[in-house]
Amino acid sequence: MMANSMYPRSVSSFIRSEKSRIRKSTSDVEKQKSLISELYQKFENYKKQTANPKSK
Repeated sequence: MMANSMYPRSVSSFIRSEKSRIRKSTSDVEKQKSLISELYQKFENYKKQTANPKSK
């Protein structure tokens, strides 16, 4: 899927646990994919803010 390297460690951990919960609770593969993509979209703005290097 997507690389989590652009997220802070706490966000990566949260995403990992939520993906696990989604996969355990939903048996339909297509629904799993849509729920996981929604999860990544929730953090898309946060990813863009933290991905830019600080200017000196």
